[in-house]
Amino acid sequence: MRVAIFSDHTGGVYVYSQRLTKQLVELGAQVEFITHPPTGNLGSERLASLKHDGATIRPVPRHPKEVSKKQMLQLYQAYLDANADIIIPNYRTISFAACAKLPRKKASRIIGICHDHTPTMYKYLTYYEPIMDGFICPATVSYEHLKKVLPHRRRDIRLIPHGIPGAGDSPPKFDGGEIRLIYHGRLEEDQKSVSSLIALAETLAKGDVDFRLILVGDGPDQQTYRDRVAERGLGERVVFLGHLEGADLENALQGAHVAVLTSRHEGFCLSLAEAMAVGLPAIAFDCGGGINDYLVHGETGFVLPWGDLGGMRERVEWLARNPAEWQRLSRNARSRMSEGFSVKEFGEKSRQFMAELLERGERRGWPRLGRSLFFSDSRLSSLRRRIFSRDRASKIEEPN
Repeated sequence: MRVAIFSDHTGGVYVYSQRLTKQLVELGAQVEFITHPPTGNLGSERLASLKHDGATIRPVPRHPKEVSKKQMLQLYQAYLDANADIIIPNYRTISFAACAKLPRKKASRIIGICHDHTPTMYKYLTYYEPIMDGFICPATVSYEHLKKVLPHRRRDIRLIPHGIPGAGDSPPKFDGGEIRLIYHGRLEEDQKSVSSLIALAETLAKGDVDFRLILVGDGPDQQTYRDRVAERGLGERVVFLGHLEGADLENALQGAHVAVLTSRHEGFCLSLAEAMAVGLPAIAFDCGGGINDYLVHGETGFVLPWGDLGGMRERVEWLARNPAEWQRLSRNARSRMSEGFSVKEFGEKSRQFMAELLERGERRGWPRLGRSLFFSDSRLSSLRRRIFSRDRASKIEEPN
């Protein structure tokens, strides 16, 4: 089986793609990882790791203009050259448009991954549904919703949870004293609402609980958050560690006690799942997506109505004063992640679904849409503005 996977170097989609690539290679597949050339040491290390795992790296040029016909054509050529049985375009407009341009006689099966539970993601998959042979949903909520959005494609939709690496043999400990909260992810406001975490630190600082908030990651609003922490005199309470991966990230998680999340919306939220796999109870706003597949209120942590900072503060203070309850939630979190989100099972189920699509024999008829799925620069830009508009925070409407 030959598989081509496109991804850039950022976020949970890259982590998903990297883990899927490694698992497929271990299961005997030939995988071409199509991506932009790295811009720094971190990107180079990531690609070197994939190459070491056995994947072939196929670079496509990076352009200043995010969406352009030229860039799409280069990606289209990469798909042609890969000559893959399975193509996973992931979530970029140009990637799906490049798949739409492939010749009708091309034998590749195309799989859409529903990475997010937002109107944006469903518009995306619905628009390109005619060229999709199958769909993978990592979260139950997106799996159920996509079946309602595309009822005629139910047999082509699979629920395959993300694979979360197991934690080490030394779970974190908390016997009282300073309680350390940790968030790791992008430092930005539109989706992640990191300012809410700083507000949480501010309100906790007015109480009598000894705490520290650790922020791991980088992003476009990082300096704004640093300035806000300084202005509010929280420099000794809030620590910025920058971007961490591998052993450095695991050490940071091992040194914390509670994972916190204040996002407006999430897909699966790999970062929260990884923290819980280490053994950190989580306190999160109810942001939809896949967190409810593993964050069980009162069992592995707490899920609060979005924006309930008072409730989040109360849960932190309660855990700080009840180490025995922290231990219970920690054990439950580790158990939940190890039993339901195996990396090996993630790879096996993904490969099995790909094999099923190939074994069916029939191919979905290529849409007779002429140029309607392959368009000029202006239409690409227009589509991106329409699909990636600021409706990410809007309510998901259930189909009739």
